[in-house]
Amino acid sequence: MDNSKLVSISAYFRHLLPKGIQEKILFIFIRRYLDLLANTKGKEEFLERFDQILEGLSVNAGASESRSAIQVIRESLQGEQLATLIRKRFSPEELERLQANLLIDKLSSPYTLLIQLLIQHRLSKSSRDKLAETFFCKWITDNKRDGLEKEGFQAPWFFVISPLRACNLKCTGCYANAGGGPQIPYPILDRMLNEAKDLGIRFITISGGEPFYYKDRKVNKTILDLFREHDDLYYLVYTNGTALVGEKRPEEVSFSPAGRKRIEEGRQIARNVLGVENVGEILGKLGNVAPAVSQEGFQKETDERRGEGVYEATVRARKNLSSHGVLQGFSITVTHQNWQVVSGEEFVQDMVEKGVSFGWYFQYIPTGKDPDVSLMATPEEREKFRRRVWSLRNRYPIFMGDFWDDGPWVGSCISGGRKYFHINYDGAVEPCVFAQFHVTNIISEYEKKENRKVNVLKKIIQSPFFKEIRRRQLEFDNDLAPCMIIDHPKMLRDLVAGFSAKPRQGEGEIISRPDIVKFLDSYAEEYEKVTRPQFEKMLRGQYNTENVKLDEVIKSHHWRNRRRVELENKASRQRVHFSPEKTNIKKNKLNKKEV
Repeated sequence: MDNSKLVSISAYFRHLLPKGIQEKILFIFIRRYLDLLANTKGKEEFLERFDQILEGLSVNAGASESRSAIQVIRESLQGEQLATLIRKRFSPEELERLQANLLIDKLSSPYTLLIQLLIQHRLSKSSRDKLAETFFCKWITDNKRDGLEKEGFQAPWFFVISPLRACNLKCTGCYANAGGGPQIPYPILDRMLNEAKDLGIRFITISGGEPFYYKDRKVNKTILDLFREHDDLYYLVYTNGTALVGEKRPEEVSFSPAGRKRIEEGRQIARNVLGVENVGEILGKLGNVAPAVSQEGFQKETDERRGEGVYEATVRARKNLSSHGVLQGFSITVTHQNWQVVSGEEFVQDMVEKGVSFGWYFQYIPTGKDPDVSLMATPEEREKFRRRVWSLRNRYPIFMGDFWDDGPWVGSCISGGRKYFHINYDGAVEPCVFAQFHVTNIISEYEKKENRKVNVLKKIIQSPFFKEIRRRQLEFDNDLAPCMIIDHPKMLRDLVAGFSAKPRQGEGEIISRPDIVKFLDSYAEEYEKVTRPQFEKMLRGQYNTENVKLDEVIKSHHWRNRRRVELENKASRQRVHFSPEKTNIKKNKLNKKEV
């Protein structure tokens, strides 16, 4: 009997087995398939076996959202399988004569090559198995989310923790306000993650400051201890990469004096803060951490913003991570100065060659240290940037997300607990990493007697502030303009005023400094004009491909967003009446046909 049938049989008996045993059985089969995939030679056989893995995951999926996501991946793979069969059946000359190459291009996906690269070349066995176990198996089989939804509660996909403010760099315009300062005590981090698991959240993002600079000296714990003690979670870590350089290598002789100095500083952080010689080696063994190393482009752009020698440190870090089989990505702040470079063919090709498997683009926001609106990409530049990124990821084996301009793919703004939220270094709970305004502090909440046995994360996600943000998000009718900071700045000002939300020190200028307020209002108006025609094309299906129907994705997300708000209102038996503006929530109310 083949493994796919065994996986299906285990799913059939899933309700007769304790959940923990059912998960272990599934993981045994998945790991067995991954070992087979790692040694598979032909592409056709690889795709067939990988589809069998997805079939098993789909059968065992706990939440309906998980099953939908798996189905989309399977359909994409089936298109690649068909393209492979066509290539195998016909000669290049016949394909040319039949004009079939265009069809093959439409059916093909660079992500199948990415999956092959990850399983067969880039990931250590530990990284491969942990990615499957913690990120996929537990996420897929966990039915806590569906159970909570019946109560009218929907947990976000993930949340971001910035456990500290301290950083060894001082990058221009960094929202983290790098330097010294407070940090979240380790016991608080520990409780947060336990509460996250109780809500079915399996993916945690760590930001900063510099995450690998974190150490709670009272309990002698570092960020690596957090990864070890909660190894049933998967972590994306935004880092400047200097602490990941590893042991000294001969090629460093060719680096500049500034580069060698930065690399040595990184080694000192690893030794003095984390107590290890090579962080990359530790991450390769843990297998549940994916560092996204920050850069601004190539050496010129990176060193100009982050400091001389930093680019060479990132090059060394990437090489070290690759040598230990660690899943790695990039993190880039897109500005008026670098948008063309970081969305260019040369840059993306360079990332692929360096073993980078994913990347996140973030539009520069005039907040944090020395806010400067002149660094923002213009509305026209931002739209050109979006088109370039969307084109590149259809052609290169690297997953790239554009945190702003991918609104159509994720249902517009994801902040305020809809899909994520942010907990800052002093415990302030904020709707977004960039919208640093808060009404709740999680450390203070944990100190209250009445919260000793309460899931405070759940309480925060259900807070009036976050619920109103989610309700106001329904007013957005252009998913290419999803941000309440730069695309809907008046909404942010209304929310902050209506809930007396407190800004982080030095962060309030984005809603109070007259020149910035005026600039953002004008920017939002202009960006709406630039993007509206393109979003209308998406709604008409003009952006659909053979594998993905974007218009259906958009409609599905909008339906889910409206449904969530109505379920929350029904569960609480009340509506929040705050906005001084008219809301269109009644207009967006679900009808019986949609249900």
